[in-house]
Amino acid sequence: MSGSRYINTSTKVNVLELLKFVDDFEENKEWSVQVFVIRHGQTDANLRHIIQGQMNTVLNDTGISQAKLCGEVLRDIQFNSVWSSDSSRCLQTRDNALGKQTDSLPNDLIHETHLFRERGFDEYEGKTAKEVQKLLAALGKTWDSFGEEPAALRLRLSEGWDILLKEARERKLRRVALFSHGGSISNLVHHLIKERSYELADSIPTSRINGGLNNTSITIVNVGFKDGVLSGTDNEGKYADWGVITEFNNCNHLNYSRVYSRSDITKSVEEEVVDNF
Repeated sequence: MSGSRYINTSTKVNVLELLKFVDDFEENKEWSVQVFVIRHGQTDANLRHIIQGQMNTVLNDTGISQAKLCGEVLRDIQFNSVWSSDSSRCLQTRDNALGKQTDSLPNDLIHETHLFRERGFDEYEGKTAKEVQKLLAALGKTWDSFGEEPAALRLRLSEGWDILLKEARERKLRRVALFSHGGSISNLVHHLIKERSYELADSIPTSRINGGLNNTSITIVNVGFKDGVLSGTDNEGKYADWGVITEFNNCNHLNYSRVYSRSDITKSVEEEVVDNF
């Protein structure tokens, strides 16, 4: 599928919109670091509704075009470090979105890690969602009953988030880019809200974070730190960070007019929206 249908004529407007989030962050001295979390671009497996999990799939032509359009709205935002899942589709998205921006960063501030990979689905990876649903129905099982356990996934993502924040605090980094996967980003957001008591901006109803994430969508998290604690949990078992999710699943760079869940998507766009995994 050609990426030409994603030509965006309002890039300047979208850039200014994202820069407003940057300005708001800078004006609030309570915040220590701002993290832009970006989902990877489209793959052929996405188009075919194939469960990718930790399969090492690559972007198709549309996915590359999406990543470049994402880069158009990120180019005026200076990132102090860049993190990514070590899956090829995330690394390709990073390289096409940020391009030469990463050239100015020291190697030790560019990270590729398994901690932000997608949830693993074992023998079900490579099958279509419909095939898996039929198999699960026949076995009387649910999506959570196979592969990497959801609790283990969130523990892995939490570990990655702690390491990312520890680096940001120790090195006084103000803005971080993180490239990951639909399922992982959704689980990370739910972890931050449920386990770390992060808040949602008033503009994002709680119901919206339960929807799917679009390819190359942007989610923004502002983070502050508790005094005297570096990262991880304190002696009372509480996390040392706190924050607000100020934007969720922004894909205006694709002319989607900010899509949060599948019920919000028009039929023509829904054909482009694929399963998180």
